[in-house]
Amino acid sequence: MRAAALLLVLSSISGVDVFAQSNQFYCTGSFNYDVLIEGQKLGSAQIKRERRQGNYQTSSEIAFKMEGITSITKETIVEKTDFSPVSYETDASFVSDKFVSRLKLRSWFADDYLYLNDGRTLTKFRAGGPFHYSTNKMLAMILSLPKVEGASASCSIFDPAVEIKKTLPAKCQHVGNVTVNYKGKIIEAYRILADYGPLKKVEMTVDKNGVIYNYIFIVNGVATQMQLVSYAK
Repeated sequence: MRAAALLLVLSSISGVDVFAQSNQFYCTGSFNYDVLIEGQKLGSAQIKRERRQGNYQTSSEIAFKMEGITSITKETIVEKTDFSPVSYETDASFVSDKFVSRLKLRSWFADDYLYLNDGRTLTKFRAGGPFHYSTNKMLAMILSLPKVEGASASCSIFDPAVEIKKTLPAKCQHVGNVTVNYKGKIIEAYRILADYGPLKKVEMTVDKNGVIYNYIFIVNGVATQMQLVSYAK
């Protein structure tokens, strides 16, 4: 069951990864993480953020092995420069001695409708108001506020790892100031909690320049961590 919980959490990492100081700023670069559970390294993650064709694009690849299951998940999120949605794609494979499974999903937004294609069926539903494919907007809002505990921002999020038929209310909250020791350098940072409701909560440690040093997920009482190894802008 620990493997299932980890799959749920890691299937949409990029949805909580992007940081922005304002609607006009997007932290570009390549970021490499170790994936750990209960202190043991299980795999790695690479996340790339870039400006492309007038939009913001966040691409990620996460690979790990746990309880005999090897998982590789690739994601791409494209947003406009005001963080409004353009498209979301994921390609996930799960392999063990007993089974091979693959999930491909593409979503896009047009004319107030959210479209979803899993390779077999095309469905659509009305978004019912503004929403985002990631937490960019919330982080942009909260990190533009005074850095005091309790500062928060909310929006609607489409996260297929949690719900594929509707958008969900989500909230980011500043829960404290911390220092990070990154390769011998002490860095001032903030603890931000992204709350998607009972199924998903993610705590991030992020500095003023948009570098996320650490993620902590708690699912079914098991703590999973992503820890920054290196990055290049």
